[in-house]
Amino acid sequence: MRGAERRDVADLNGTRFDPASGDLEGPTGIRSRLAPQPGRLLELLVEGRGSVVSRDAIAARLWPGGAVEVDAGIGFAMREVRKGLEDVGGDPDLIETIPRRGYRLRASMAPTDAASPPMREPQGRRGVVAIAVLAAVLVAALGIWGLRSGATPAVTVFPYAVTGDEGAGGMSGTELAALVTTHLTRDFDGRLGVIGPNGVADLDGPQDTDGAAALGACLVLSGSVRMAADTGLIVFTQAVRTSDRVHVWAQWDTLAPGESRDHLLDAIAAGVEASRPGCR
Repeated sequence: MRGAERRDVADLNGTRFDPASGDLEGPTGIRSRLAPQPGRLLELLVEGRGSVVSRDAIAARLWPGGAVEVDAGIGFAMREVRKGLEDVGGDPDLIETIPRRGYRLRASMAPTDAASPPMREPQGRRGVVAIAVLAAVLVAALGIWGLRSGATPAVTVFPYAVTGDEGAGGMSGTELAALVTTHLTRDFDGRLGVIGPNGVADLDGPQDTDGAAALGACLVLSGSVRMAADTGLIVFTQAVRTSDRVHVWAQWDTLAPGESRDHLLDAIAAGVEASRPGCR
């Protein structure tokens, strides 16, 4: 990293953050890299230097085209920032939620010394050879995952995370992902390959966009589901583009007890369809 760029690296109470790359380096040298939207969110908070950054300002910076449901998108990006800080040994509570207003960075911020060593490549990223081997093994079994021959690009569907004390009304996250996989396979009918939860079992979760891309996927679909006593199932679904790790779509849906799942699955399929134009 050149000296002029190095001065832009912020020190957040011992955690170094490079807005240019999204790299985080914790106090003990553990490294990680934020996806573009979470990286831009943290950059915006750093620019605020302790001031409250409104949700409107965040939405304007992260999604100037207004392509996602803002509340869900901001929530996803903020969770990724806090998780990134925690993963490198930093303090996720450095970011304060200001109810109904926005967020504020509580860290004391200072640029790093221009003579300090450059931030190294994050650990834990799969090498090209490892990706190629994994792809070869998984592609050999694509027939059981619902990936139609000749259908490019593809979408990977990861098991939904089940949250809340009441679970998901007896449904597992893998079962919901399997329903989504079946529905997408039927709806797209070969226009888009669909790799279901069995096909992504060897990947490192939805954040492993490199592994998903090695399978030919342009989109990673994941989410969460929980049961609420007053509304039934509450399902959050999001799509991340593998080429640049951009969070391109997110949506909350509800499913009342006894209600057909078709409208939920149709809504998810519509979200995937809307996300496809950016695939390459």
